[in-house]
Amino acid sequence: MKSFLLKIAIFFVLPILATVLWVLIYGFPPPNLSQNVGFNAKMLSIKNNKPSAPLDVLAIGSSMSLNNIYSESIATNLGDNYLNFSSWGQNVEDDYKLIKIFKKRFKPKMIIMSGNYMDFNKNPKGVKFESLEEYLADDSKSFYSGMGFRHFLLEARIFHEDKRAQHSYNNLLFDEHGGVTFPKDNFEIMKLRWDGYRIKKFVFDSAQYQYLDSLANFCNANGIYFSYIQSPFREGYLASLEDEERISLANHIHKVSTVLKKNNILFVNTTTEVWPDSLYVDYSHFNNIGCKKYTDLFVSQIKADRASKGIANK
Repeated sequence: MKSFLLKIAIFFVLPILATVLWVLIYGFPPPNLSQNVGFNAKMLSIKNNKPSAPLDVLAIGSSMSLNNIYSESIATNLGDNYLNFSSWGQNVEDDYKLIKIFKKRFKPKMIIMSGNYMDFNKNPKGVKFESLEEYLADDSKSFYSGMGFRHFLLEARIFHEDKRAQHSYNNLLFDEHGGVTFPKDNFEIMKLRWDGYRIKKFVFDSAQYQYLDSLANFCNANGIYFSYIQSPFREGYLASLEDEERISLANHIHKVSTVLKKNNILFVNTTTEVWPDSLYVDYSHFNNIGCKKYTDLFVSQIKADRASKGIANK
């Protein structure tokens, strides 16, 4: 009997002790709000920082906004009360649905989006939009429900490691405005990322252009100044593109430009300039030097556009 009870105790107690030890080492994961640990981590950061409304500037988008927007340039030139709500892999559908939530809570005066063709895919990141609204409004409710035990532990470890991954693409070291800038020195560049993905293998989703149109309409209807910046590629990657890929990229940029101009939204196309490889950590993400240069460029155009429309700048 004692042997049986000992086995039962070991069966139940050891997993509990192992879990406690795991949590002590890695901590708790971010809330279970999507399939994307980067998004979950961003929402946790925003919740902890308790931003005050109205926001001067809100950035939305994928890593093209998360990593390619230099926070200090935005805060200095467009508004101190600035937050970057972007996360890896968000598509335009995600952005549109999120803006409708963020508008109610944070009342942004200005929204900026740095984007590229990769954002026009058919794979939203599984954001639980109703849960997100509850999470932002309720400090007491737990959002670990629906997170399996294995996923709970795995996400805790990933989150712990990514918060310390300063020199890798998984960096989740958000600055005070929610951005992540990649350092130029000692960055762990991956050849696959540096070479870049092939545009000819990318499947453009036509619905994403409709979501962009809806986002522009939503901003206009709610008196929010919106601007979209076409993020560029490193010089070497552009040189490697085949003719059909150049045509696909040009067609995409034209579609985006058409949607935005129809809605009287500023579209900044930075691909008309040459961006040396030395400014990048891969084919499309800037290092901190390139990030600042890119942001300063489009900020100057935003300020000029706002002045032309009789809108006061900072």
